[in-house]
Amino acid sequence: MPRPPKSQAAKKQIECKKATESHEAAIKEYQDQVTAGSKPSIPKLAQKHGIPECTLRRLLNPGNHSIDDFNAAKQKIPKVQEEVVVQWCLELSSCNIPLDRSNLLLYATAVLQTTQLGEKLSPRWVDWFLTRHQSRLGRQWACPHDHIQSATATPEVIAGYFAAYKSIVGENGEKLPAHRQFAMDETGVLLGSDQRK
Repeated sequence: MPRPPKSQAAKKQIECKKATESHEAAIKEYQDQVTAGSKPSIPKLAQKHGIPECTLRRLLNPGNHSIDDFNAAKQKIPKVQEEVVVQWCLELSSCNIPLDRSNLLLYATAVLQTTQLGEKLSPRWVDWFLTRHQSRLGRQWACPHDHIQSATATPEVIAGYFAAYKSIVGENGEKLPAHRQFAMDETGVLLGSDQRK
């Protein structure tokens, strides 16, 4: 089965993740060379990892911040609280409850207001949130409820149900009057009508 095409936001997120990994690898190699006592060449490291030299210099200068740090400072919900919202979404998914944008917005607003009273989130925030966490909150196949119900219908459970039914109705229905016995799977029953004569 072919995979659905990725959106532009998903492609951008994948590219950003690859760039972050190459940045981290270059910084780690630079730090390893410094601790080993040699003087690393920034242009060679940048070329080796396929990133611009000016980017690597900026990353190695502790006074400068990356665009990710700048964007994180603009976020209304801190990363720790956002992780709480992600875990809530994953918990809903594990219970086969579909993720609703309005419920997500309400829950995220409640989480935000635990630290920032009176703050509200716009509906557009949900789109940005889902884009940021697309790798973790992508579409998931939910287990159908019929499968769950059939998996819990063990012979012991079914035998217990019919034992309780027979204790109320009787082995052949002798505990119920004839006008109260219906074949529910075969007969249409009108609620409120009485079969008594």
